[in-house]
Amino acid sequence: MFLYLGGTPLFRAQLSVPLFTGAFLSYAFKYKKTSNTNWRTVTKGIIACSLVFPVMLNAKTTLSLFYADEMRDVRDRFLAQQINQEIQKISSDSNINSIFIYGKRMVELNPAATEALNLGVEMFPSSDFYWDWRPESPGAVSGRGSAYINAVCGTRYVPIPQDKVDQATQTAITMPSFPKDGSVIQFNDYYIVKLSD
Repeated sequence: MFLYLGGTPLFRAQLSVPLFTGAFLSYAFKYKKTSNTNWRTVTKGIIACSLVFPVMLNAKTTLSLFYADEMRDVRDRFLAQQINQEIQKISSDSNINSIFIYGKRMVELNPAATEALNLGVEMFPSSDFYWDWRPESPGAVSGRGSAYINAVCGTRYVPIPQDKVDQATQTAITMPSFPKDGSVIQFNDYYIVKLSD
């Protein structure tokens, strides 16, 4: 029931769970042989209502979350392709595959998708270029961000070693933010991408 009433919603599972519940209840109450005692019928009705009502009440939230998640994925894919294209332009060595992504990229949703944020849900689909970001670790998105670029573009980027993070951070601070010129550079044996200050 936490999927419907609170907790941390599992976005892609939210639609399948209500559909499965509805199908199961339809089968159970139509085909299961039971006695004709009234109290059992009443009990089954109460249980059915307690399961079906939350599904109906949260249908709008579920659909909005799916739409927002789809819009987030579309924008993340476009950003991943842009970053990879910029890297290909500046790369002087095809064997370099280490990458440092500085900053974060917020999800820009249109008003219809943003509606999901106003429905009382505790989470919403967050960009893979924002999820791990922390003020004290502005390069934390490198792991998830590089994996997402790999999934979209078929590349094999990996985060830079930890002993190079400080130097990469100091360099990234002086760079302009993406997509401005100079926001993606090749620095020594790895790439630096600056998404934001």
